[in-house]
Amino acid sequence: MKSKSFLDPVHGYINIPEDICDKIIDTANFQRLRRVEQTSARTLFPGARHDRFIHSLGVYHIGCKISRHIVQNSENLQSVQNLETIVKSYELACLLHDCGHAPFSHTFESYYDSNSILSTVLKECYDDEYFTQDLEGPLMPAAPHEILSAIIVLKVYSKTICELGGDPQLVARMITGYRYMAEDDKGIENCFISLLNGQVIDADRIDYVCRDRWASGYKANTLDIERLVGAMSICKHDNKDIVCFNKGAMYEIQSVIDMKDFQQMYVFTHHKIVYDQFILKKAIEEVAMFLSPNEDSITALNMLFNYNTMLETVNLATCKIYLPADDDLVFLMKQCLITKNNSEEHSYAKEWLNREHVLIPLWKSQAEFLSFFDGILPDHLTEAGWLFKRSGDVIQKFIKDEFPNRKLPNCIFSKATPKIKIIKPNQIHVKIGNKLVCYSKLITMTKKQVIDFFFYIFVPAEIKPRKLELIEHLVSHMKRINQ
Repeated sequence: MKSKSFLDPVHGYINIPEDICDKIIDTANFQRLRRVEQTSARTLFPGARHDRFIHSLGVYHIGCKISRHIVQNSENLQSVQNLETIVKSYELACLLHDCGHAPFSHTFESYYDSNSILSTVLKECYDDEYFTQDLEGPLMPAAPHEILSAIIVLKVYSKTICELGGDPQLVARMITGYRYMAEDDKGIENCFISLLNGQVIDADRIDYVCRDRWASGYKANTLDIERLVGAMSICKHDNKDIVCFNKGAMYEIQSVIDMKDFQQMYVFTHHKIVYDQFILKKAIEEVAMFLSPNEDSITALNMLFNYNTMLETVNLATCKIYLPADDDLVFLMKQCLITKNNSEEHSYAKEWLNREHVLIPLWKSQAEFLSFFDGILPDHLTEAGWLFKRSGDVIQKFIKDEFPNRKLPNCIFSKATPKIKIIKPNQIHVKIGNKLVCYSKLITMTKKQVIDFFFYIFVPAEIKPRKLELIEHLVSHMKRINQ
């Protein structure tokens, strides 16, 4: 079978069979991913211009490596009759896992499922009693973009996947992470599901931690992908099939965890990114109301982020939407501004396009936060505490007293707790001699020192010269409450 080569700055040449290129990659749904950015980090790291298209090719590349090593390293796979179908389904799932990603990636994906319709649509597409039980069961629910990707797989690519030797329903499970719980003979399938949509290490995570690091330019741990995937196999443990790693990959396992934690601590919860995401969402709310002026904001957003736009043309009051990507939303923001004649009135679209931020953070990091509020009762700093829940009036009064004759924008409170990975028992298994040992028993690290709840308070930029005074005012207020 002939293949086509894609030169990737992260993995080198990625070779993909021509039939997969013709039937999947060179289709409108997949090509849309060229115009969907991978992360929200570009406002902080200007070089982070990588997209879901090259990420999907990278995940396919890693998935092919994983499947090859799993087959080579696992003695118990020789008797699996449908192994070829499972492997082909896994590789195609790696390629298609993000085909339903929303514009601007995770920023807007929840809008596609604001009325919880996607799971219902997926159940109708899948049409299987066991799958319905698994979807409604105790497993962590799939993310909206995963469900929408599975819907597109079943509605758009089902026949193609069969022609390529895969199973469309298995591909949908691999993308959403819904393991077979009601059927006892699906252990191998469940292992491959976890190798794309797992809890700690999978093909998706391996690619994006490496790709995000490369594109953004920040310095974090490096990862030897060949050493990591070469150590993978499927073994029997307590009469169950599980993915395990050779002991030689211990450093690489920890590298994946640390690289992901670095992103959470210092990239995605950075105050610039958090605020940029806030004004981008507000700008698109303006766009939604511009496109559907006779609707309320929730209905207008539901119409703009209609999952059917990924499958067909959808008519709005003032335009038509089909296969939406980042550039479509930027165009609509500009149209919204043009209609308003680019007036002096504040517009979130204008603020986002110009990057003229009207609010600044009172603190810029967890370290500053802990330093400013050292000695304050911890209860005041929780999600239900005074600072997050009830300090707004005090801050607004301070601002009004400082600027009695000026109308300044209201401050905003934005959650930014990093999702730090704590390895639980039985999440990762390492083969040492003839034993399988839980990775959590092999590491001496305890829970990383991260506060359980973190947030920013953004205040008008005019407050900047008096920012420390405002923080001291808040500290004094909390101390008086304690007395």
